[in-house]
Amino acid sequence: MKAAPVVVLSALVLAGIGATHLAQAQKQEPPAAVVQEVSPLERARQASFDLDMPKGAGSAVLISRIQLEDGTYLYRALTAHHVIEEYLKDIDQNGESADLSAMLTFQPEFHGDQLQINIVIDVIDWIVPNGDWASFTFRDATRLECAEVATREEFETIAAFEHIYFVASFGPYAQQCRHGVISTTHNTGTYPSMQLTSTLPWNQNPEDFFRFSMPIWYGDSGGPIFNKDGKLIGLGNAFTVGGQFSQQVTHSGVAIKAYKIREAAAAVAEDFFKIED
Repeated sequence: MKAAPVVVLSALVLAGIGATHLAQAQKQEPPAAVVQEVSPLERARQASFDLDMPKGAGSAVLISRIQLEDGTYLYRALTAHHVIEEYLKDIDQNGESADLSAMLTFQPEFHGDQLQINIVIDVIDWIVPNGDWASFTFRDATRLECAEVATREEFETIAAFEHIYFVASFGPYAQQCRHGVISTTHNTGTYPSMQLTSTLPWNQNPEDFFRFSMPIWYGDSGGPIFNKDGKLIGLGNAFTVGGQFSQQVTHSGVAIKAYKIREAAAAVAEDFFKIED
């Protein structure tokens, strides 16, 4: 008969312990959301995309993001001049803006699934045929990453054979990242068995371009090249030479030095490379 009080007492103690744990659980705050840090190189690659337009295609990279009052963003992108050349011809002939619709396609592995954004280009604000680069702006509600453009000092720390990364569409094979090295820091060299077209920008202004080891093909033009720190150091351009059997060779690559773009634009546009969080 003496066992009963012990049982009752044990039940009360257990109930008290359970209530204490319940109260503690109710007081605990939900775990804070884990903020995943994005490395500069990954951020740079996320800023790279395929540029598909009714009259051409190429590769490009975002270098500026400004949030507008309505919550959308104004973006600026860089690409090769010859990628958008057909648009410019229409504008010149008609005296009005052409159909500036375009589709941006980003690498699926960096966004979880294939990210495609249909846009209308607001302005093609920089057109530099002698450097074979151009910039354009557009607006969209999606928050996208932007790449940081290297300065002259940062580029000049890079030596031949240093590792670099080229993100471009590689023709029909969709966007991919290629790893290689800088071949020469200037587009210089001789080709005794080939005839170079001297009117091409990279032959007219060899000091503005560098050469890289990765293959380049149609659709790669305008593709960004990054150093190991994720800084944009160049935009890829294909150059064509006449081969020994009059064949056209387009797999050799040169790139406009990104700091040339930075210095030209920063002199007249303070917000050209602005990236707002």
